[in-house]
Amino acid sequence: DEVASVWDEWRTSQKHPCSESYNIVMGLFAKNGSDTEAVTVFRRMIDEGALPNCRTYTVIIEHLLGSGNLDSAFQVFQMLPQMSIKRSLKQYSVLVAALCQNDQIDLVKTLLDEMRIDGILPGRAMQNSLQQLQEAGYVEETKELLREMLPDERIKTVAYSHFLPKQVCKFNACFEFACLLGMQGGHQYTGFRIL
Repeated sequence: DEVASVWDEWRTSQKHPCSESYNIVMGLFAKNGSDTEAVTVFRRMIDEGALPNCRTYTVIIEHLLGSGNLDSAFQVFQMLPQMSIKRSLKQYSVLVAALCQNDQIDLVKTLLDEMRIDGILPGRAMQNSLQQLQEAGYVEETKELLREMLPDERIKTVAYSHFLPKQVCKFNACFEFACLLGMQGGHQYTGFRIL
């Protein structure tokens, strides 16, 4: 209730709240199990002219997975390119983790192929998921997947950037909103990391 009242107050003081502010509130509601409120925030976002972005759909996918709706989460993920929404490492990672938990190795392979096509390298979380698959008995399959996905011995290090140029511009308004909600280090909730 407190978050909703602060957010409503903040929204009335801003001409056009950024999409990330909707994402923060929607994510908080979703994590607290307030499904109706999360959906209301998503509807408001669209009604008020804010455009859902990659982070918006990450929140939706995570929520669907958290409520045991793997098929729905996968369907949303598959629709993103048709809506001109770039798929993120975070989306791939949470889906691969969920598929690994359900021993759906064929879909993991499909996702990793799509990930390679999208030019995204696996992060540590995904490597942990694949290691769990290996421990579950899929040794050869995971070795092959990792060999295909990871850079070869010619590449010594891979660095990840924390900010993308467009995101820096939106950072201040969303950081201000996160601070209004009393979040320490508000930037960690805005999605301004390569996830």
